[in-house]
Amino acid sequence: MENVLLEIQKIYQTLRPSERRAADFILDHADQARRMSLEELAARDRETMSLYGCRLTREDRPADIPEKIVAAASRMMENNLKSISIPDFEAAVAALAQAEKIDIFSVENSNATAADLETKLLYLGLNCRRFVDSYHQRIAADSMKPGEAAIGITYSGCSKDTVDALRIARERGAVTIVMTNFRDSVISRYADHLICTSQEQHMYGDAIFSRTSQILVVDMLYLAIIATDYDRYLERLRRSEYIIRDKAYQSGNSL
Repeated sequence: MENVLLEIQKIYQTLRPSERRAADFILDHADQARRMSLEELAARDRETMSLYGCRLTREDRPADIPEKIVAAASRMMENNLKSISIPDFEAAVAALAQAEKIDIFSVENSNATAADLETKLLYLGLNCRRFVDSYHQRIAADSMKPGEAAIGITYSGCSKDTVDALRIARERGAVTIVMTNFRDSVISRYADHLICTSQEQHMYGDAIFSRTSQILVVDMLYLAIIATDYDRYLERLRRSEYIIRDKAYQSGNSL
């Protein structure tokens, strides 16, 4: 059985999606799989759910989930590093650091990523804003101009509101930065600088897990901007901390 498992691991990346589901079950349940017939394996394969690389079966218990999520997140982070173009990443960092104004466009699940990015950029003293309403997004995009930067965040790369806002911003002369999962997606046509979080194809509903890789890219951008002018941004962060210090209870204080 050990030889079989090794062979599956060697050819895993070449397997079709349906074959990967069977391979996933065998790799995760080797002891159980060695006692099953081909018919039983095929039936169990149909009962396995894969969400963004996190495999879930009928036998899994709540106690099994933390380890599965951490393993899936680890794979996502490795894919991030492999998928990101360093020249594009560096150009995006420079554009954000130099922009007179930064507008962030997103919808649905990507709004969490956009909010995190907005918060971090504001902490650095950058002129940044985002809009949840699609009408406001279009109006804001239409008012952009050269010297400003527009960021579109979309897992699928085909969220219409985000794509349209970024297209308009680019037409108005703003530099455009795209964070998406797929290099050949619709929104990529309007990207001056493209940051891909992966190239793996998952079901559209799996985008609920996409924030893991997106937030990682946000952290990369945040620290990279600081690295462009360490002393300046360190001072800005200290000022931001001072401004909001009274928003937290001090140690020893109680309600």
